[in-house]
Amino acid sequence: MLLSSLISALALNACFVKGTFHPSHLSPGLHRHSPHASAAAVGASLSAHFDTSVGTIDGYKPKFTQACQQKKTDVLIHGLGDIKGSISVLGSVGGLAQVDVNILTTKVFSLMVKLQAILKIIDQHKLTSSCTSAIGDLKGSLQVMISVLASRHTDVAAKCTGAGVDLNFYARVGIKLDVNAKVDIDTDVDTSGADVDDDGSDVDDDGSDVDDDSADVDDDGANVDASSKVVANLQASISVTEGLAPNFKSACEKKNVNVVTSGLASIKTSISALGTDANAFAHIDADVLSTHVVSLFVKLQVLLRSISDNKLSAQCQSAIVPLQAPLKAMLSIAASVGVDVSAKISASVDVKLFAQVGLDLGINANAAAGAGAGSGGYGAGGIRPRGIGGSGSATVHVDVSAKVVTDLHASTSLMHDLEPRFKTACANKNVDVVVGGLASIKTSIVALGPSAAVYAKVDAETLTTNVISLFVKLQILLRLISDSKMGPSCKDSIVALQAPLKAMISVVASVGIDISAKISAAVDVNLFTQIGLSIGVNAAVKVGAGVGAGAGVNVGAGVGAGAGVAAGAGAGVGVGVFTSAKVLADFKASTSTVVTLAPTFKTACDQKNVAVLNQGLVSIVASIASVGAHANVVAHASANDLCTQFFELLVKLQILLKIIDQHSLASSCKGSIASLNAPLKVLLSVLVSLGVDVSAKAKAYTSLDWSFFANVGVKIDIHAGASIGA
Repeated sequence: MLLSSLISALALNACFVKGTFHPSHLSPGLHRHSPHASAAAVGASLSAHFDTSVGTIDGYKPKFTQACQQKKTDVLIHGLGDIKGSISVLGSVGGLAQVDVNILTTKVFSLMVKLQAILKIIDQHKLTSSCTSAIGDLKGSLQVMISVLASRHTDVAAKCTGAGVDLNFYARVGIKLDVNAKVDIDTDVDTSGADVDDDGSDVDDDGSDVDDDSADVDDDGANVDASSKVVANLQASISVTEGLAPNFKSACEKKNVNVVTSGLASIKTSISALGTDANAFAHIDADVLSTHVVSLFVKLQVLLRSISDNKLSAQCQSAIVPLQAPLKAMLSIAASVGVDVSAKISASVDVKLFAQVGLDLGINANAAAGAGAGSGGYGAGGIRPRGIGGSGSATVHVDVSAKVVTDLHASTSLMHDLEPRFKTACANKNVDVVVGGLASIKTSIVALGPSAAVYAKVDAETLTTNVISLFVKLQILLRLISDSKMGPSCKDSIVALQAPLKAMISVVASVGIDISAKISAAVDVNLFTQIGLSIGVNAAVKVGAGVGAGAGVNVGAGVGAGAGVAAGAGAGVGVGVFTSAKVLADFKASTSTVVTLAPTFKTACDQKNVAVLNQGLVSIVASIASVGAHANVVAHASANDLCTQFFELLVKLQILLKIIDQHSLASSCKGSIASLNAPLKVLLSVLVSLGVDVSAKAKAYTSLDWSFFANVGVKIDIHAGASIGA
């Protein structure tokens, strides 16, 4: 029941957000020119969704009670995420406006009473602080409901009192609702329908013209609805940020990093909820958009100042950096529709403070983009009118595809920053910290979005490298969890990563990139499976029929059928594009990458800059994996050439690893170094399958110190051929 309601909810919500919603989507049998019937269908559908959400919330009551008694915060966070999903569809201004106000009032407060009951269970067991982010994520949809009621002349405060909704309690646990906030409700969606289609009789006689006109009206209504939702979400984000100020001040003074990072995660979620629909932004009044965005930055500055003044920036980097992608996306989209927000932000906040705590917003670049759009003749107020030509759309696509790359960087950076915290938490068996980190990772991956059209705009090599880097970083964290035997305790949070990861793999595969094979070559897929993540990528790599028995490698099985995209790479796939000469060239390029990183690594080691070392190692892993991903093609290359390249790569790699080891930084880079094992294993397996006596060939490379490799975590068993154990 929960799954079906979530699927239904997400489908409906997608229509609202994308601006494609029409009442007939809910009731195909109703003619689009029947406003009364369509409004009734919308109202009935949303009313049913309210009942489903209330049932979902009520169903979690016994589970939450048991989880609280057992202090299983991962169960609570997972459940709150499900609840958020079930109520998110209800947070649409246009949809709620079509529900009878009396019914809407009853439904909203019934839902809030049920939600209050389970939040009190959490609060009574003193677990609210452990679930701050997940609780705060509920605010956006609730605020929209409250604002719609207030806009329809409902005394929300009085109704709350009468229904038993304790607004003070909601505020105390992190959901501070403004009962006086209102939103603009388009009169065209009013259920009265009094002035809808005055020429109805003539319309029926000449349906062809009416279809065209009404289509435009429908688009306008959907865009107005979507833009209203953006404004409501901006208001909610501002409220979340402002409401956290007292908690931040106290937490920073007490050096309570967990409270601060949890709050920042809530802010990121609220900003991400704004979406990336340029059409929705374009339909917002320029002054309204500017005022809200600047207000958000002003409120955020207050929190960042508390962090900076109390010297907590470094400890909160894992939560500060993820804010960068959604903030830059917001600025980019605003600029793309002609609203120069950047200049106003520069005049309103201390941009240097943002940079000092780790937020590079690129304000100057965005300001220029905004000015250019404005001077390009998009009209008074900087709003781009509807119907402007294709160049505008292309700009939006470029902006959004750039956002995908930025979000991939942010997600990878988040995992990198979480590594030291995971090490400590796993050593101390601190499940709460690990679960909280996994929840942040899930949010960052979900933020990437499922649009194949957007992914197709990203350079294939850039997209591949970034996705592989993400999996490599995630593997490091999963290895820590597995080694500390904490997999079962974190199972729900781990499994929650599966859907967004598979969705990402599916979308990347759908634009023609054999990402499945590259992932299997870069990471230990068995580890993912053992810990509970079935991502639809086979661990083995098949070198090719007749190339040699017993290699034990299988490049190519693709994304699982459940993901909805056939991405498999059979024995011959890609041979036309990736010739053996091309792969050998890539092999040499991978070795060159290692060589060029030597001076960077030396400087980084001198400065004890572990972040640079880890990032460099991840890029090396990705470059080696890109070669191994085409093992079926590599197998057709000269065995001697392959062997030479393999050992030259190891010689250069040893130089880098010795630089790290000589500076006593190997333990700090342990996870990234261990990530080299999987792609090297693939290459070694190819050599063995070709009949190469690797052990004999190795004797010619006297500089290679196999015991050194093993000591730092790269275990190459050349005597056993393909046996490289991590």
